Amino acid sequence: NISDVINFPSVMLTIILVSIISFISFLAIRYFGSTKGLAFSGILGGLVNAEAAAASLSSFVRKYPKMEKQALAGILLANAGMLVRNIVISGLSDTTFMVAMVLVIPAATMGAVSVLYSWQTEKGAVKEKKHTLKIESPFGMRPAITLGLLIAMISLVVYSLAKGPWGQVWWAIYLTALMGFVSSAAVSFSVGTLAFTGQISPLVAGEVATIACLISTFNKLIIIRSNSRELADRSWNIIATVLVVGIVWLIAVDLYLRLYLGW
Repeated sequence: NISDVINFPSVMLTIILVSIISFISFLAIRYFGSTKGLAFSGILGGLVNAEAAAASLSSFVRKYPKMEKQALAGILLANAGMLVRNIVISGLSDTTFMVAMVLVIPAATMGAVSVLYSWQTEKGAVKEKKHTLKIESPFGMRPAITLGLLIAMISLVVYSLAKGPWGQVWWAIYLTALMGFVSSAAVSFSVGTLAFTGQISPLVAGEVATIACLISTFNKLIIIRSNSRELADRSWNIIATVLVVGIVWLIAVDLYLRLYLGW
């Protein structure tokens, strides 16, 4: 029964809530972004579309090379915004919050490190030029439909891997985390819903959601490199540090839940 795989009312509610949050952030960027600075725009951009924010900020550096520090600070804050959004989404999709328990410490720690590096990077930077992020409004039909389709597709893939012959191969389901290159939010919601309905374990769902966040963070470096080699040279070690912190905390949380709580 497809309704056991995809909780349509929950999907619609999440799309509406995420769209509202994203649209408010989108309006704030449009009206205040150029005066509040790239960092302000970055963290709100992460709530709308962190990949689009990273692309917009890194392409800005090609026109204004001296703005590298502010652009990188904005990208790091966009990544932090994305991580916070995914924690919230995991709680919306699994109201037992068991998936969120797995995700929250690695994601929050990665977000905190991103904010810290953003603050350090921006210190002593040159005066900012006006820049408004080039991000599509999330309140239109296309972004909402895209998110819904991604959630449905990922849910079906995860369910098929868990229940089909691949279910005997322990690592198969983790491959769906690769969709973090496209939308870590969709991955977080999909696996959270399947955990809530008992299709997969909350621990596996939380691990997949966390890995998707790691992949999405790594994707920022790919986006930066495609727009500005100089900015990529400045940012790779910072993003690598964020990734290492996330991986270490994922392993620590996983071991604690498995060995001490018996998940």
